[in-house]
Amino acid sequence: MFLLRATKMSKRRLLVSLGVLLWALLFGAESVVSAQSNVRPMPRLARLPEAGAEFARRTQEGLFQSGASHASVAGDGRAEKAREVEGARYFRFDVRAESWGTADFEDGAGQASVQRMGWDALIGRELDGGSNVIFSLHTEASFYDFKGATSLIAGSSDPFNDVYETALGMSVLSQQVNRRAWFAGFEFYLGGEDNVDLGDALSIGGLGGLRYEVHDDLTITVGLGMRTRLEDDPWVVPFLGFEWQLDENTELVSEGSSVSLRRKLSSNWDLSLGAIYDQRQYRLNDNNPLPGGVLRDESIQAFSGLRWRPSTNTSLDLTAGYLLWREFTTRSSSGFSAGEIETDPEPYFGLQLRFEY
Repeated sequence: MFLLRATKMSKRRLLVSLGVLLWALLFGAESVVSAQSNVRPMPRLARLPEAGAEFARRTQEGLFQSGASHASVAGDGRAEKAREVEGARYFRFDVRAESWGTADFEDGAGQASVQRMGWDALIGRELDGGSNVIFSLHTEASFYDFKGATSLIAGSSDPFNDVYETALGMSVLSQQVNRRAWFAGFEFYLGGEDNVDLGDALSIGGLGGLRYEVHDDLTITVGLGMRTRLEDDPWVVPFLGFEWQLDENTELVSEGSSVSLRRKLSSNWDLSLGAIYDQRQYRLNDNNPLPGGVLRDESIQAFSGLRWRPSTNTSLDLTAGYLLWREFTTRSSSGFSAGEIETDPEPYFGLQLRFEY
């Protein structure tokens, strides 16, 4: 029913509706979260179908060429398009860093600051029949500096400092037929302090669904996602995304738990504006004041970004944003709630270097 209405809706009306949605995410998120919304972030894996679609687009544009020529038929019955691609490969590597300044706790004395560094790699390959498979590897280190955080873990004002996260995933995006393509994937996560057993730090995510090209400028993604949680019930939630090309240089994209408006300023510069809901979980080690416990870090951020492309395969992103809301929660090794702290809003900055081949 939603797709039927979307096709009948005028472009102007749809633009207004999505614009209101973006405004609400950017400027109304803090009040929504303070009301304890039941919305939860999707696994990072939810962004991989868009990566697969990007791989397919770049392949069709001839950016990856290998093997003999074969034909690809558009799903809506348009003429066949020959392309010099067979078993094309795709590689993307990101190096990034983010920093949040010192924020006060909302419920009393105490402060927290966070710095984060890491890298992500995607390796894609076109399969026989036109489907694309994407393998993902993610790793990062987060450095927390707490002061007076006694309500997070009882008896400790600075309960931990460094935690780490690693994830390995795979997803498949089928060839588009009749404007439709299916996708499915899974991901394994390891998150925690040093000296934590791998089995205790492991969580699993997965999702599957369909991508539907409503028309040439609008694609909608619908699916179901799941992720297990350390010492808590798993999340099983529906997934909705879209890619809407507003004009030749502007697109509105929702992927995973983020939404962004992107504008191409020139052949080398892009501008973006958006919001993201993020969540991380870590297993604490046995030497922690909460032995074998769990920390969760959830946040909602509004951001603006400037991307510079010195070449087709290289880009540099500078991001400045505002942390609208952050909540730290802890749970004991037996699953009981141990503490909860929210921080005041604060600005943050990010840097990312990307290579694509």
